[in-house]
Amino acid sequence: MSIKSIRKLINSIASVALLLIFSSATWAVPVESNLSFSSQDQSMWGTGTALQLEPDEPNFYGTTWNESGSVGGFVGGNTQVLNPLWVAWNICPFLCGSEPTQYFNVDTSTGLEVSANTQGRIGFELGVTADSGSVDALVNYNTQVIVPEVSDIVPGQLVSLNPTSSLTGDSLNTQFPTMSASLSVVMEVSATFAATGCLLGACDTASFGTGTLGGTQELISFNQDGEGGIEYFGGSGILSDALDAAVAVGAVDLPTGFPAELEIPVPVGLGNLGTITAYLPEPNTSGGLDSTGTQLVSQGQDDLLDISLDVDNILSVAATGVGGLFGGSADLGAGFSISYDLINVELGPQIDLVQSFEFTPTLMVDLEFTQPVDVTGFGRVTSVSGLTWDDLPTMAFSGGITSVMPTFYLGAMIGDEFTMNAGELVNQLFLDIDGNITVDLLTATFGTPFGDESIGIGNLINESFDLFSTPPLFSSTFAMAGFDPIVGTSFDVQVPEPGILFLFGIGFVLIGLVSRRRTIV
Repeated sequence: MSIKSIRKLINSIASVALLLIFSSATWAVPVESNLSFSSQDQSMWGTGTALQLEPDEPNFYGTTWNESGSVGGFVGGNTQVLNPLWVAWNICPFLCGSEPTQYFNVDTSTGLEVSANTQGRIGFELGVTADSGSVDALVNYNTQVIVPEVSDIVPGQLVSLNPTSSLTGDSLNTQFPTMSASLSVVMEVSATFAATGCLLGACDTASFGTGTLGGTQELISFNQDGEGGIEYFGGSGILSDALDAAVAVGAVDLPTGFPAELEIPVPVGLGNLGTITAYLPEPNTSGGLDSTGTQLVSQGQDDLLDISLDVDNILSVAATGVGGLFGGSADLGAGFSISYDLINVELGPQIDLVQSFEFTPTLMVDLEFTQPVDVTGFGRVTSVSGLTWDDLPTMAFSGGITSVMPTFYLGAMIGDEFTMNAGELVNQLFLDIDGNITVDLLTATFGTPFGDESIGIGNLINESFDLFSTPPLFSSTFAMAGFDPIVGTSFDVQVPEPGILFLFGIGFVLIGLVSRRRTIV
Protein backbone atom coordinates (compact mmCIF):
# COMPACT_ATOMS: atom_id res chain seq x y z
CA MET A 1 0.00 0.00 0.00
CA SER A 2 1.36 3.36 -0.99
CA ILE A 3 2.07 6.13 1.47
CA LYS A 4 -0.74 8.15 -0.05
CA SER A 5 -3.25 5.31 0.58
CA ILE A 6 -2.06 4.91 4.17
CA ARG A 7 -2.47 8.63 4.69
CA LYS A 8 -6.06 8.48 3.38
CA LEU A 9 -6.82 5.52 5.65
CA ILE A 10 -5.41 7.33 8.70
CA ASN A 11 -7.38 10.48 7.86
CA SER A 12 -10.59 8.43 7.53
CA ILE A 13 -10.07 6.68 10.86
CA ALA A 14 -9.23 9.96 12.53
CA SER A 15 -12.32 11.59 11.07
CA VAL A 16 -14.54 8.77 12.33
CA ALA A 17 -12.96 8.94 15.78
CA LEU A 18 -13.39 12.69 15.93
CA LEU A 19 -16.99 12.39 14.77
CA LEU A 20 -17.73 9.89 17.54
CA ILE A 21 -15.96 12.08 20.05
CA PHE A 22 -17.85 15.27 19.26
CA SER A 23 -21.20 13.56 18.54
CA SER A 24 -21.17 12.17 22.10
CA ALA A 25 -20.15 15.42 23.78
CA THR A 26 -22.80 17.69 25.31
CA TRP A 27 -22.08 20.91 27.11
CA ALA A 28 -22.97 21.54 30.75
CA VAL A 29 -26.32 23.30 31.13
CA PRO A 30 -28.21 24.40 34.25
CA VAL A 31 -31.43 22.55 35.03
CA GLU A 32 -33.93 24.57 37.07
CA SER A 33 -37.11 23.79 39.01
CA ASN A 34 -39.57 26.37 40.34
CA LEU A 35 -41.30 25.00 43.43
CA SER A 36 -44.27 26.37 45.34
CA PHE A 37 -45.15 24.75 48.68
CA SER A 38 -48.26 25.86 50.53
CA SER A 39 -50.01 24.93 53.76
CA GLN A 40 -53.28 26.30 55.12
CA ASP A 41 -55.15 26.24 58.41
CA GLN A 42 -52.37 24.73 60.50
CA SER A 43 -52.41 25.21 64.26
CA MET A 44 -50.25 28.02 65.66
CA TRP A 45 -49.73 26.08 68.92
CA GLY A 46 -48.44 22.70 67.72
CA THR A 47 -48.13 20.30 64.81
CA GLY A 48 -51.48 19.56 63.18
CA THR A 49 -54.56 21.19 61.74
CA ALA A 50 -56.10 24.13 63.60
CA LEU A 51 -59.28 23.40 65.53
CA GLN A 52 -62.18 25.13 63.82
CA LEU A 53 -65.57 24.65 65.45
CA GLU A 54 -68.45 25.77 63.26
CA PRO A 55 -71.51 23.57 63.94
CA ASP A 56 -74.39 23.69 61.48
CA GLU A 57 -76.90 24.04 64.33
CA PRO A 58 -76.64 25.23 67.96
CA ASN A 59 -76.48 22.53 70.62
CA PHE A 60 -79.81 21.95 72.38
CA TYR A 61 -79.98 21.16 76.11
CA GLY A 62 -83.41 20.32 77.49
CA THR A 63 -86.27 17.91 76.97
CA THR A 64 -88.16 16.82 73.85
CA TRP A 65 -91.29 14.72 73.45
CA ASN A 66 -93.64 13.20 70.93
CA GLU A 67 -96.66 11.63 72.63
CA SER A 68 -100.01 10.33 71.41
CA GLY A 69 -103.18 9.09 73.15
CA SER A 70 -106.89 8.48 72.63
CA VAL A 71 -110.19 8.11 74.57
CA GLY A 72 -113.54 6.51 73.68
CA GLY A 73 -114.10 3.58 71.37
CA PHE A 74 -116.52 1.64 69.19
CA VAL A 75 -118.91 -1.28 69.60
CA GLY A 76 -120.07 -3.63 66.92
CA GLY A 77 -118.09 -4.13 63.80
CA ASN A 78 -118.21 -6.44 60.81
CA THR A 79 -120.88 -9.13 61.48
CA GLN A 80 -122.03 -12.06 59.27
CA VAL A 81 -125.83 -12.06 58.78
CA LEU A 82 -127.88 -14.93 57.25
CA ASN A 83 -129.14 -13.97 53.81
CA PRO A 84 -132.98 -14.18 53.69
CA LEU A 85 -132.79 -14.85 49.94
CA TRP A 86 -130.75 -17.92 50.62
CA VAL A 87 -133.42 -19.14 53.13
CA ALA A 88 -136.13 -18.58 50.50
CA TRP A 89 -134.05 -20.34 47.85
CA ASN A 90 -133.86 -23.43 50.04
CA ILE A 91 -137.69 -23.71 49.93
CA CYS A 92 -137.68 -24.09 46.17
CA PRO A 93 -134.10 -24.89 45.19
CA PHE A 94 -134.99 -26.00 41.64
CA LEU A 95 -137.58 -23.35 40.82
CA CYS A 96 -135.93 -20.13 42.27
CA GLY A 97 -132.82 -19.89 40.12
CA SER A 98 -129.16 -20.12 41.21
CA GLU A 99 -128.20 -20.36 44.87
CA PRO A 100 -127.53 -16.93 46.43
CA THR A 101 -124.80 -16.20 49.02
CA GLN A 102 -125.66 -17.78 52.35
CA TYR A 103 -124.17 -14.95 54.48
CA PHE A 104 -123.22 -11.33 53.92
CA ASN A 105 -121.17 -8.82 56.08
CA VAL A 106 -122.80 -5.92 57.88
CA ASP A 107 -120.77 -3.10 59.63
CA THR A 108 -122.48 -2.22 62.85
CA SER A 109 -119.70 -0.04 64.30
CA THR A 110 -121.09 2.62 66.60
CA GLY A 111 -119.28 4.97 68.96
CA LEU A 112 -116.93 7.96 69.33
CA GLU A 113 -113.11 8.10 69.62
CA VAL A 114 -111.02 11.21 70.26
CA SER A 115 -107.20 11.09 69.70
CA ALA A 116 -104.47 13.64 70.32
CA ASN A 117 -100.76 14.02 69.55
CA THR A 118 -98.39 16.55 71.09
CA GLN A 119 -94.72 17.17 70.40
CA GLY A 120 -92.21 19.84 71.31
CA ARG A 121 -89.05 20.80 73.14
CA ILE A 122 -88.20 23.07 76.06
CA GLY A 123 -84.69 24.07 77.07
CA PHE A 124 -81.68 26.10 75.96
CA GLU A 125 -79.69 26.42 72.76
CA LEU A 126 -75.98 27.17 73.02
CA GLY A 127 -74.21 28.19 69.85
CA VAL A 128 -70.41 28.34 69.86
CA THR A 129 -67.97 28.95 67.01
CA ALA A 130 -64.25 28.89 67.68
CA ASP A 131 -60.91 28.96 65.90
CA SER A 132 -57.90 27.85 67.92
CA GLY A 133 -55.59 30.03 65.84
CA SER A 134 -54.27 29.13 62.40
CA VAL A 135 -51.19 29.64 60.23
CA ASP A 136 -50.97 29.80 56.43
CA ALA A 137 -47.61 29.67 54.66
CA LEU A 138 -46.48 29.92 51.04
CA VAL A 139 -42.88 28.92 50.33
CA ASN A 140 -41.43 29.36 46.83
CA TYR A 141 -38.05 27.95 45.82
CA ASN A 142 -35.93 28.21 42.71
CA THR A 143 -33.49 25.28 42.41
CA GLN A 144 -30.68 24.54 40.01
CA VAL A 145 -28.14 21.80 39.20
CA ILE A 146 -25.24 21.96 36.76
CA VAL A 147 -25.00 18.75 34.74
CA PRO A 148 -21.30 18.10 33.94
CA GLU A 149 -20.04 17.89 30.36
CA VAL A 150 -19.73 14.44 28.89
CA SER A 151 -16.06 15.06 28.13
CA ASP A 152 -15.47 15.80 31.84
CA ILE A 153 -16.82 12.46 33.15
CA VAL A 154 -15.58 8.91 33.04
CA PRO A 155 -17.47 5.90 34.43
CA GLY A 156 -17.00 5.56 38.19
CA GLN A 157 -15.70 9.11 38.66
CA LEU A 158 -17.23 11.01 41.60
CA VAL A 159 -18.87 14.21 40.43
CA SER A 160 -20.88 17.00 42.07
CA LEU A 161 -24.12 18.30 40.63
CA ASN A 162 -23.46 21.72 42.19
CA PRO A 163 -27.01 22.13 43.58
CA THR A 164 -28.26 25.57 44.62
CA SER A 165 -31.59 26.89 45.88
CA SER A 166 -33.05 30.25 46.79
CA LEU A 167 -36.23 31.33 48.50
CA THR A 168 -38.22 33.68 46.26
CA GLY A 169 -41.80 34.95 46.77
CA ASP A 170 -43.19 33.87 50.13
CA SER A 171 -45.84 34.77 52.68
CA LEU A 172 -46.66 33.88 56.29
CA ASN A 173 -50.08 34.85 57.69
CA THR A 174 -51.77 33.95 60.97
CA GLN A 175 -55.22 34.28 62.47
CA PHE A 176 -55.36 34.74 66.25
CA PRO A 177 -57.82 32.54 68.18
CA THR A 178 -61.41 33.76 68.05
CA MET A 179 -64.65 32.65 69.67
CA SER A 180 -68.26 33.75 69.58
CA ALA A 181 -71.21 32.36 71.53
CA SER A 182 -74.95 32.80 71.93
CA LEU A 183 -77.48 31.50 74.47
CA SER A 184 -81.18 31.23 73.63
CA VAL A 185 -84.25 29.94 75.47
CA VAL A 186 -86.47 27.52 73.55
CA MET A 187 -90.12 26.58 74.01
CA GLU A 188 -91.76 24.94 70.99
CA VAL A 189 -95.04 23.07 71.49
CA SER A 190 -97.54 21.76 68.95
CA ALA A 191 -100.64 19.55 69.16
CA THR A 192 -103.12 17.90 66.78
CA PHE A 193 -106.57 16.52 67.65
CA ALA A 194 -108.89 14.16 65.77
CA ALA A 195 -112.45 12.88 66.55
CA THR A 196 -114.08 9.96 64.73
CA GLY A 197 -117.79 9.07 65.19
CA CYS A 198 -119.67 6.07 63.75
CA LEU A 199 -123.34 5.05 63.68
CA LEU A 200 -124.04 1.55 62.36
CA GLY A 201 -120.95 1.71 60.18
CA ALA A 202 -121.41 5.26 58.93
CA CYS A 203 -118.25 7.07 60.13
CA ASP A 204 -116.86 10.59 59.86
CA THR A 205 -113.61 12.22 61.14
CA ALA A 206 -112.77 15.81 62.06
CA SER A 207 -109.29 17.11 63.02
CA PHE A 208 -107.39 20.30 63.72
CA GLY A 209 -103.91 21.34 64.89
CA THR A 210 -102.48 24.19 66.93
CA GLY A 211 -99.36 24.68 64.84
CA THR A 212 -96.11 25.45 66.68
CA LEU A 213 -96.63 27.62 69.73
CA GLY A 214 -93.76 29.60 71.28
CA GLY A 215 -90.39 29.69 69.58
CA THR A 216 -86.75 30.62 70.24
CA GLN A 217 -85.57 33.83 71.90
CA GLU A 218 -81.91 34.79 72.12
CA LEU A 219 -80.91 35.87 75.62
CA ILE A 220 -77.30 36.95 75.19
CA SER A 221 -74.54 36.74 72.61
CA PHE A 222 -70.83 37.49 72.74
CA ASN A 223 -68.48 38.62 69.96
CA GLN A 224 -70.94 38.08 67.15
CA ASP A 225 -69.66 41.37 65.71
CA GLY A 226 -66.02 40.22 65.88
CA GLU A 227 -65.21 43.17 68.16
CA GLY A 228 -66.00 41.60 71.52
CA GLY A 229 -69.44 43.13 71.86
CA ILE A 230 -72.17 41.73 74.13
CA GLU A 231 -75.75 41.86 72.86
CA TYR A 232 -78.94 41.16 74.80
CA PHE A 233 -82.24 39.74 73.50
CA GLY A 234 -81.00 39.74 69.91
CA GLY A 235 -80.53 43.51 69.80
CA SER A 236 -84.08 44.22 68.66
CA GLY A 237 -87.69 43.63 69.65
CA ILE A 238 -89.78 44.42 72.71
CA LEU A 239 -87.39 42.86 75.25
CA SER A 240 -84.35 44.61 73.81
CA ASP A 241 -86.14 47.96 73.69
CA ALA A 242 -87.28 47.60 77.31
CA LEU A 243 -83.72 46.79 78.41
CA ASP A 244 -82.35 49.80 76.52
CA ALA A 245 -84.88 52.03 78.26
CA ALA A 246 -83.90 50.66 81.68
CA VAL A 247 -80.21 51.26 80.93
CA ALA A 248 -80.94 54.81 79.77
CA VAL A 249 -82.47 55.80 83.14
CA GLY A 250 -79.80 54.01 85.17
CA ALA A 251 -82.08 51.28 86.44
CA VAL A 252 -79.88 48.57 84.93
CA ASP A 253 -76.10 48.53 84.39
CA LEU A 254 -74.95 45.70 82.15
CA PRO A 255 -71.58 45.10 80.45
CA THR A 256 -71.60 45.69 76.72
CA GLY A 257 -68.33 43.91 75.92
CA PHE A 258 -64.97 45.12 74.69
CA PRO A 259 -63.50 47.64 74.78
CA ALA A 260 -64.59 47.94 78.42
CA GLU A 261 -63.78 51.10 80.36
CA LEU A 262 -63.47 51.19 84.15
CA GLU A 263 -62.88 54.27 86.28
CA ILE A 264 -60.23 53.77 88.95
CA PRO A 265 -62.35 53.51 92.13
CA VAL A 266 -61.82 56.26 94.70
CA PRO A 267 -63.82 57.58 97.67
CA VAL A 268 -66.71 59.87 96.82
CA GLY A 269 -65.71 63.51 96.42
CA LEU A 270 -62.14 62.94 95.30
CA GLY A 271 -62.94 63.14 91.62
CA ASN A 272 -61.62 60.97 88.85
CA LEU A 273 -58.11 59.54 89.27
CA GLY A 274 -58.02 57.81 85.89
CA THR A 275 -59.49 55.07 83.72
CA ILE A 276 -58.53 51.58 82.59
CA THR A 277 -59.73 50.38 79.19
CA ALA A 278 -59.58 46.67 78.35
CA TYR A 279 -59.68 45.36 74.78
CA LEU A 280 -60.20 41.97 73.15
CA PRO A 281 -56.83 41.59 71.38
CA GLU A 282 -56.48 39.85 68.03
CA PRO A 283 -52.85 40.26 66.96
CA ASN A 284 -53.20 38.69 63.53
CA THR A 285 -49.90 38.68 61.66
CA SER A 286 -48.77 39.05 58.08
CA GLY A 287 -45.25 38.81 56.72
CA GLY A 288 -42.83 37.16 54.35
CA LEU A 289 -39.17 36.64 53.58
CA ASP A 290 -36.70 38.33 55.92
CA SER A 291 -33.56 40.20 54.94
CA THR A 292 -31.38 37.08 55.19
CA GLY A 293 -33.46 35.27 52.56
CA THR A 294 -33.50 32.08 54.67
CA GLN A 295 -36.72 32.29 56.71
CA LEU A 296 -40.20 33.79 56.78
CA VAL A 297 -41.16 36.15 59.57
CA SER A 298 -44.42 37.83 60.56
CA GLN A 299 -45.56 39.90 63.50
CA GLY A 300 -48.77 41.54 64.65
CA GLN A 301 -50.00 43.39 67.70
CA ASP A 302 -53.27 44.67 69.10
CA ASP A 303 -54.45 46.70 72.10
CA LEU A 304 -54.76 44.88 75.42
CA LEU A 305 -54.94 47.58 78.14
CA ASP A 306 -54.88 51.38 78.13
CA ILE A 307 -54.32 53.08 81.50
CA SER A 308 -54.84 56.82 81.73
CA LEU A 309 -53.98 58.50 85.05
CA ASP A 310 -55.24 62.00 85.90
CA VAL A 311 -51.90 63.16 87.31
CA ASP A 312 -52.96 66.64 88.41
CA ASN A 313 -55.91 65.30 90.41
CA ILE A 314 -53.80 62.51 91.97
CA LEU A 315 -51.32 65.16 93.21
CA SER A 316 -54.18 67.35 94.41
CA VAL A 317 -55.63 64.51 96.50
CA ALA A 318 -52.19 63.52 97.81
CA ALA A 319 -51.32 67.13 98.81
CA THR A 320 -54.61 68.46 100.18
CA GLY A 321 -56.86 65.43 100.66
CA VAL A 322 -59.37 66.77 98.17
CA GLY A 323 -59.55 66.72 94.40
CA GLY A 324 -59.96 69.53 91.95
CA LEU A 325 -57.14 71.75 93.20
CA PHE A 326 -56.06 72.48 89.62
CA GLY A 327 -59.51 72.71 88.14
CA GLY A 328 -63.18 72.71 88.84
CA SER A 329 -66.65 73.69 87.70
CA ALA A 330 -69.50 75.89 88.87
CA ASP A 331 -73.17 76.31 88.00
CA LEU A 332 -73.89 80.03 87.52
CA GLY A 333 -77.65 79.55 87.16
CA ALA A 334 -80.05 80.48 84.38
CA GLY A 335 -78.39 77.93 82.10
CA PHE A 336 -74.90 79.34 82.53
CA SER A 337 -71.95 77.33 83.88
CA ILE A 338 -68.18 77.26 83.80
CA SER A 339 -65.59 74.48 83.98
CA TYR A 340 -61.87 75.08 83.98
CA ASP A 341 -58.44 73.47 84.29
CA LEU A 342 -55.39 75.43 85.31
CA ILE A 343 -53.44 72.40 84.20
CA ASN A 344 -54.58 68.94 83.19
CA VAL A 345 -52.04 66.13 82.87
CA GLU A 346 -52.97 62.62 81.75
CA LEU A 347 -50.23 60.01 81.80
CA GLY A 348 -50.28 56.27 81.43
CA PRO A 349 -49.01 53.14 79.74
CA GLN A 350 -50.52 51.43 76.72
CA ILE A 351 -50.08 47.67 76.80
CA ASP A 352 -50.29 45.74 73.53
CA LEU A 353 -50.26 42.00 72.99
CA VAL A 354 -47.68 41.07 70.35
CA GLN A 355 -47.32 37.77 68.54
CA SER A 356 -44.38 36.92 66.30
CA PHE A 357 -43.53 33.94 64.10
CA GLU A 358 -40.34 32.69 62.49
CA PHE A 359 -40.66 29.93 59.90
CA THR A 360 -37.48 28.19 58.72
CA PRO A 361 -37.93 25.51 56.04
CA THR A 362 -35.23 23.07 54.88
CA LEU A 363 -35.46 21.98 51.24
CA MET A 364 -35.17 18.18 51.06
CA VAL A 365 -35.17 15.82 48.07
CA ASP A 366 -35.55 12.16 47.13
CA LEU A 367 -33.73 11.05 43.96
CA GLU A 368 -34.57 8.17 41.62
CA PHE A 369 -32.16 6.91 38.95
CA THR A 370 -32.89 4.89 35.81
CA GLN A 371 -29.77 2.79 36.45
CA PRO A 372 -27.65 2.16 39.56
CA VAL A 373 -25.51 5.07 40.78
CA ASP A 374 -22.78 5.07 43.45
CA VAL A 375 -23.90 7.73 45.94
CA THR A 376 -21.37 8.68 48.61
CA GLY A 377 -22.60 7.38 51.94
CA PHE A 378 -25.37 5.22 50.42
CA GLY A 379 -23.58 2.79 48.10
CA ARG A 380 -24.77 1.68 44.69
CA VAL A 381 -28.50 2.43 44.57
CA THR A 382 -31.34 3.24 42.19
CA SER A 383 -32.96 5.67 44.64
CA VAL A 384 -31.97 7.64 47.69
CA SER A 385 -34.13 9.54 50.22
CA GLY A 386 -33.77 12.23 52.85
CA LEU A 387 -31.11 14.38 51.16
CA THR A 388 -30.66 18.06 51.89
CA TRP A 389 -30.83 19.69 48.47
CA ASP A 390 -28.07 22.26 49.00
CA ASP A 391 -25.75 19.55 50.36
CA LEU A 392 -26.16 16.68 47.88
CA PRO A 393 -23.40 14.02 48.14
CA THR A 394 -21.06 13.31 45.25
CA MET A 395 -22.06 10.54 42.85
CA ALA A 396 -20.41 8.19 40.37
CA PHE A 397 -22.43 7.39 37.26
CA SER A 398 -22.11 4.35 34.96
CA GLY A 399 -21.58 4.66 31.23
CA GLY A 400 -24.51 5.77 29.08
CA ILE A 401 -27.38 8.04 30.00
CA THR A 402 -28.78 8.09 33.55
CA SER A 403 -32.03 10.00 34.13
CA VAL A 404 -32.36 11.62 37.55
CA MET A 405 -35.87 12.36 38.88
CA PRO A 406 -36.06 14.59 41.99
CA THR A 407 -39.02 14.82 44.38
CA PHE A 408 -38.81 17.85 46.65
CA TYR A 409 -40.36 18.39 50.07
CA LEU A 410 -39.78 20.47 53.17
CA GLY A 411 -38.18 19.08 56.30
CA ALA A 412 -37.60 20.20 59.87
CA MET A 413 -35.42 18.93 62.71
CA ILE A 414 -37.25 19.58 65.99
CA GLY A 415 -35.24 18.32 68.93
CA ASP A 416 -34.05 14.83 67.99
CA GLU A 417 -36.87 14.20 65.53
CA PHE A 418 -36.83 14.85 61.81
CA THR A 419 -40.22 15.56 60.25
CA MET A 420 -40.91 15.39 56.52
CA ASN A 421 -43.26 17.77 54.70
CA ALA A 422 -42.84 20.33 57.47
CA GLY A 423 -40.82 23.37 58.49
CA GLU A 424 -39.66 24.72 61.83
CA LEU A 425 -42.07 27.28 63.28
CA VAL A 426 -41.29 29.46 66.30
CA ASN A 427 -44.29 31.14 67.99
CA GLN A 428 -43.82 33.82 70.65
CA LEU A 429 -46.20 36.02 72.63
CA PHE A 430 -45.03 39.07 74.56
CA LEU A 431 -46.24 42.45 75.79
CA ASP A 432 -45.20 45.76 74.29
CA ILE A 433 -45.41 48.71 76.73
CA ASP A 434 -45.72 52.24 75.37
CA GLY A 435 -46.17 55.48 77.27
CA ASN A 436 -48.38 58.47 76.47
CA ILE A 437 -48.67 61.95 77.94
CA THR A 438 -51.20 64.74 77.38
CA VAL A 439 -50.87 68.23 78.88
CA ASP A 440 -53.58 70.93 78.65
CA LEU A 441 -52.88 74.40 80.13
CA LEU A 442 -55.30 77.18 81.16
CA THR A 443 -58.45 75.91 79.50
CA ALA A 444 -62.03 76.89 80.29
CA THR A 445 -65.44 76.09 78.90
CA PHE A 446 -68.40 78.44 79.33
CA GLY A 447 -71.79 76.86 79.11
CA THR A 448 -74.71 78.99 77.97
CA PRO A 449 -78.28 78.31 76.93
CA PHE A 450 -77.07 79.00 73.39
CA GLY A 451 -74.12 76.63 73.39
CA ASP A 452 -70.64 76.08 74.81
CA GLU A 453 -67.61 78.27 74.23
CA SER A 454 -64.01 77.16 74.95
CA ILE A 455 -61.09 79.51 75.56
CA GLY A 456 -57.51 79.20 76.80
CA ILE A 457 -54.10 78.01 75.73
CA GLY A 458 -55.22 74.41 75.21
CA ASN A 459 -53.11 71.39 74.44
CA LEU A 460 -49.35 71.69 74.84
CA ILE A 461 -48.18 68.06 74.58
CA ASN A 462 -49.77 64.94 73.16
CA GLU A 463 -47.11 62.30 72.61
CA SER A 464 -46.55 58.56 72.71
CA PHE A 465 -43.21 56.86 73.27
CA ASP A 466 -41.81 53.34 73.49
CA LEU A 467 -40.97 52.01 76.94
CA PHE A 468 -40.01 48.33 76.76
CA SER A 469 -41.12 44.89 75.68
CA THR A 470 -41.41 42.00 78.12
CA PRO A 471 -39.62 38.68 77.70
CA PRO A 472 -41.83 36.11 75.94
CA LEU A 473 -44.91 35.16 77.93
CA PHE A 474 -45.16 32.10 75.69
CA SER A 475 -42.60 30.54 73.36
CA SER A 476 -42.89 27.31 71.40
CA THR A 477 -40.98 25.65 68.56
CA PHE A 478 -42.61 22.86 66.57
CA ALA A 479 -42.94 21.40 63.08
CA MET A 480 -45.52 23.11 60.92
CA ALA A 481 -46.87 20.45 58.56
CA GLY A 482 -49.32 20.33 55.67
CA PHE A 483 -46.92 20.77 52.73
CA ASP A 484 -47.28 18.35 49.82
CA PRO A 485 -44.22 16.97 47.97
CA ILE A 486 -43.47 18.38 44.51
CA VAL A 487 -41.90 16.48 41.59
CA GLY A 488 -39.15 18.63 40.12
CA THR A 489 -37.62 18.81 36.65
CA SER A 490 -35.79 15.59 35.72
CA PHE A 491 -32.39 15.72 34.02
CA ASP A 492 -29.96 13.36 32.27
CA VAL A 493 -26.33 12.68 33.13
CA GLN A 494 -24.41 11.27 30.14
CA VAL A 495 -21.15 9.34 30.64
CA PRO A 496 -19.11 7.98 27.69
CA GLU A 497 -19.19 4.19 27.22
CA PRO A 498 -15.79 2.39 27.49
CA GLY A 499 -15.79 1.81 23.70
CA ILE A 500 -16.23 5.51 23.10
CA LEU A 501 -13.28 6.22 25.40
CA PHE A 502 -11.20 3.73 23.40
CA LEU A 503 -12.09 5.59 20.21
CA PHE A 504 -11.14 8.80 21.99
CA GLY A 505 -7.64 7.40 22.46
CA ILE A 506 -7.37 6.08 18.89
CA GLY A 507 -8.57 9.39 17.55
CA PHE A 508 -5.99 11.38 19.46
CA VAL A 509 -3.18 8.90 18.51
CA LEU A 510 -4.11 9.03 14.83
CA ILE A 511 -4.28 12.80 14.90
CA GLY A 512 -0.77 12.79 16.33
CA LEU A 513 0.48 10.36 13.64
CA VAL A 514 -1.02 12.43 10.87
CA SER A 515 0.58 15.55 12.25
CA ARG A 516 3.94 13.73 12.60
CA ARG A 517 3.73 12.31 9.09
CA ARG A 518 3.04 15.72 7.62
CA THR A 519 6.03 17.12 9.45
CA ILE A 520 8.31 14.35 8.05
CA VAL A 521 7.02 14.74 4.52
